[in-house]
Amino acid sequence: MRTLLVSTTLLVVLLAVCGGQALAATTVTLFPVAAASIFTPKAAGGVEVVTSSLPVGYNTDNVLYRGLLRFDLSGIPAGATITKAKLLVYHVGTDGVDLPVQVYRYTKAWDPATLTWAGNASSFNSTVLASAGGGASTGTWVNFSVLSLAKSWLVTPAKNFGLMLRGSSEGGDWSFHRYATGGNQLRPRLQIEYTP
Repeated sequence: MRTLLVSTTLLVVLLAVCGGQALAATTVTLFPVAAASIFTPKAAGGVEVVTSSLPVGYNTDNVLYRGLLRFDLSGIPAGATITKAKLLVYHVGTDGVDLPVQVYRYTKAWDPATLTWAGNASSFNSTVLASAGGGASTGTWVNFSVLSLAKSWLVTPAKNFGLMLRGSSEGGDWSFHRYATGGNQLRPRLQIEYTP
């Protein structure tokens, strides 16, 4: 009974603060404004950027891939409170050991047309923000919770350089994931719930 009373009191306070009306949450789905994977070239002069899909991890050819995604949050009103944020990527295959993929904050401006491994691979904050995808079945969505990252982008849009997807093992084990990037149905997406 005490729990019910606390919840009821909280609801009354919230309704009073909001002029008698509960704040309705809005959910938006954002697609990337930029997406690319960078990888260690197998030979000098080799292509270093992949944009047709989003490979992540270390494959059996000893090539290391990292994925980059950037989203535009300018459609979310200034002063809104983001209550949920999840990154969804569609898993199209795994090679080697099926280990998780990790999400990191990317820390500098980038353009898919000019990306290189040498110039971009180390530009991320080393704190792991989310980890998922180990054991994901082919043809399923992998879900990463990125609430803190989305909140920071809304507060400081000038520091929104996107995120990096990186394998949890980069060389110790072959663990290579591929995610879809083409077509609205399977493109990576950021789902955000916010209140005004």
